[in-house]
Amino acid sequence: MGFAVFLGVIIVLGRAVGEAFGATGAVAGAIFVGLVDVDAVTVSMLRLTPDTLSRTQAVLAILAAVASDTVSKIAIGAGIGRGWFAADLAVLASGCLAIGGAATWLTFAVLAP
Repeated sequence: MGFAVFLGVIIVLGRAVGEAFGATGAVAGAIFVGLVDVDAVTVSMLRLTPDTLSRTQAVLAILAAVASDTVSKIAIGAGIGRGWFAADLAVLASGCLAIGGAATWLTFAVLAP
């Protein structure tokens, strides 16, 4: 039940921020919420498309949430795991972020109208 309430709050806040501040607000909110959860951001951005945000803006907000979530997981891993575990996790997650960023750029550069 707790997650459902959290998801509902994020959807309502996402709509309010998206309508008030547009794409910039949606991305900023996604980065903040992404520190905790990506699923809620995904659902929220889906509900904002296409009325408030374009598909590209929604995708960028979701990717920003994924990146901030990944960075928060690196920090948690470094705090709990320490040593080689933290280093391995940081390298792996950073590589994933770099590949995801490159794939996003390539997608928008090649496939975007």
